[in-house]
Amino acid sequence: YLTSNGYNVIIISRPIDVIEIIRVKCIDLVLLDINMPEVDGFELFYKIKEKSPSTKVFFLTANSSMDSKMKAFDMGADDYIIKPFEIKELEARIRNIIKENKNVKRKLYIDKMTGAFSKDLFYDNFEIAKSNYQNNLENFCIALLDIDSFRDINIYHGYNNGDYILQTFYNKAKEVFVNDEQIY
Repeated sequence: YLTSNGYNVIIISRPIDVIEIIRVKCIDLVLLDINMPEVDGFELFYKIKEKSPSTKVFFLTANSSMDSKMKAFDMGADDYIIKPFEIKELEARIRNIIKENKNVKRKLYIDKMTGAFSKDLFYDNFEIAKSNYQNNLENFCIALLDIDSFRDINIYHGYNNGDYILQTFYNKAKEVFVNDEQIY
């Protein structure tokens, strides 16, 4: 159901494997049960947050005790739904969590002045791409463009003119690059 509604879903048989997956991929949301083989859901929650604090975690479990719900929310869980549930409700909750997460990331990763992606996003994406390359998962390419002596432009022509140059450069670069390429 989630895949047919546009979500990219990764299903794993060993819960502990989620740690390796979030290490090499940018995962928006983990659906996590409390009672699982090999590892307790609460224990795995801490491991996920240790490796990737921005990854959202949603408990999806048959455990309906108020103590478990409160423990999950006190730990920082983003949602908690009890089995059995309506699939449309689950999809709505997932959609809301992902939408909120994207809005937060957009605020953190978009330069307010130019509209370009920030260097923080570059560093995060570079680490993921490097890890994927090292694990033979995919290739990547980086092209660096540098405006020489840009500091001098700001000093001699003013910051407003420097900002205008950066905005113009970014807008022209967006016209040249294809949609899946990112400009930082």
